[in-house]
Amino acid sequence: MYAIRLKSLLFPALVILLGAASLTAQLPSSDPDREWTQPEAYHVGSYDSRLAGKIAADGTIDTGFVQARFLRGDGTPLDFFSAHVLVARLKALAAAYEGEVGVGLSTLAVAHRAGGDDRLLMPAALRLENLSAETVELRMGVALSAGAGAGLDRPRGAVDFPGQATFTREGRGILRDGLLALSWVGGEPESVEVQEVSDPETAGARIFWTVTLEPGAVRSIEVRLAGPPTHPDADHAAWRKSVERQTMGLLEEELSWQSNYFGEAVSFYPADNVLRWMVLGGQMLIRAQGVAHQQVEWLTDRPFGHEPTDAAVPAELLAALFEWGQSLLGVDYLELLVNEAELRAEGLSPERRLAYVHSLARCMRLRGEAHPQAEQLAKLIVEWVREPLAVSPWLDPVAVRSDLLEILQDGGVVAPSDFPELKWAEVEDADSLPGKFLAHRRALSAGEQAQAWDRLQDLMLTLSPQGYGAMVPGQVPSSSFAAAAMTAARECLIDDHNGSLTLFPGVDYGLMEHRVPAEGCLMPTRFGITKAQMHYAGRKNMGVTIGFQEMRAPEEFLIKFIPSVVGGDVGITEGGRVRKVKSTDNVFKVLQYGPFAPLGLRFSMNVTPQRAVD
Repeated sequence: MYAIRLKSLLFPALVILLGAASLTAQLPSSDPDREWTQPEAYHVGSYDSRLAGKIAADGTIDTGFVQARFLRGDGTPLDFFSAHVLVARLKALAAAYEGEVGVGLSTLAVAHRAGGDDRLLMPAALRLENLSAETVELRMGVALSAGAGAGLDRPRGAVDFPGQATFTREGRGILRDGLLALSWVGGEPESVEVQEVSDPETAGARIFWTVTLEPGAVRSIEVRLAGPPTHPDADHAAWRKSVERQTMGLLEEELSWQSNYFGEAVSFYPADNVLRWMVLGGQMLIRAQGVAHQQVEWLTDRPFGHEPTDAAVPAELLAALFEWGQSLLGVDYLELLVNEAELRAEGLSPERRLAYVHSLARCMRLRGEAHPQAEQLAKLIVEWVREPLAVSPWLDPVAVRSDLLEILQDGGVVAPSDFPELKWAEVEDADSLPGKFLAHRRALSAGEQAQAWDRLQDLMLTLSPQGYGAMVPGQVPSSSFAAAAMTAARECLIDDHNGSLTLFPGVDYGLMEHRVPAEGCLMPTRFGITKAQMHYAGRKNMGVTIGFQEMRAPEEFLIKFIPSVVGGDVGITEGGRVRKVKSTDNVFKVLQYGPFAPLGLRFSMNVTPQRAVD
């Protein structure tokens, strides 16, 4: 694992790729036969604003102002078999087949500003590829309806249906009630039909194109869909004129400029790619549903654009980003959440107030230097944590208490002698998502490493790359689940609570079954930056390389493996630093190590897992 720039990885929009034929090779799974959960819809947008659109798994696009559905030549809807969310440059995937023609749909969402207005713009491209050896003629179209509904079922700020809507054509555009709803790129359509409608689901506009494709030829039908106006006094003619100059390629470039710099992220490459998706997909989802320029400005666990569930959620999401090496992205937002804590947390339950201050503590303890707001946060901790409160299901109450006491110490606040012990979460259903998190964390805290790994895999079964973090089939993704999953994965790799540093406390040898390195990362810990890598050393032995940067010595330094190591034999490449290691079962304690040099402490060790000789 290593840190990489996000400029190219986390492209500042969710690009939806709808596909079936080419999708299998894209699935980040080590189990090709697994049935994946797919939400009914995705909300999409850029990091530049809270404007967002929605796309259903069947290909229906909802801008909040109109709903668009692509059609076959006979007017029936073109159904897409599968939807896949990627945060990347656009790559078309085959989605459905019309005879010998492959059909793919791609779209993205961006806030477009012109004429004093700030409206959502969603370019959508229907990609047509002739897979036959003969020239074919294909008729495709798109239908527009007004749409209706509110809440999470539609993008934030969606226009409800007032009882009627009038669709008209003007040049290369379709207007709803006098405002641009759709424009097209390229040649003149074969036909355009517009009408007044009194039902939100009835098509108010239908546009058809006829495309001739030579053998192997690829053509696209591209439209631009508009969201609702946000400024009633804007110059809508100027906004429309600006839209007419836009294409999907230009809007992608615009999004690149919007992105600026988004810090660094951890790149994680274990043998089990679903575990990797748990981490990388979680980061993508959290950031894609927030708003950021050079710093995070807003985060939510709801579909993009909707307010978070409660005030503690943004702090929890930020803590997950900090734990995976993105502190540069969130320093200003952390300060904002501390400064406005009392106002934001008004009305929260005592348990959610605990979640709020503990999440901020998780951020501060990983900063690497004294934080000027530690005293302010320490006073909030003393004020808000006065009774034995329950922690979240994916956390250990002892570790949470330790984190809080660290902030009290850093803030120069003496911990009360009766600072309460905290409690485990209580869940009604052990098979529920909270129940699975609780089972994992209890096993990890009890030192039952193999069981903790099994429980983590149970959690991973709820993941789907087609809508990361869908907690219930048919629901939109939840970034709260993504943050919890990221925290659970980190706790299996590193435990830096209670004054000690333990590496791989819940990692199974199964990570190495495919002989792919389970790479560590430049991951922040309470003691500094830690880098760890597991890899094969010969036919049976497993090598581990540990590196530290900017470290201060922990009270105790442990390395754990499961299953137990045969005979406890350890080969050390000291590099002049590590002098002695003691092995007990599967736990290696580094007893002596020299002072940390500017480049960090580095050593390697070879171990023989029990499974390798069974």
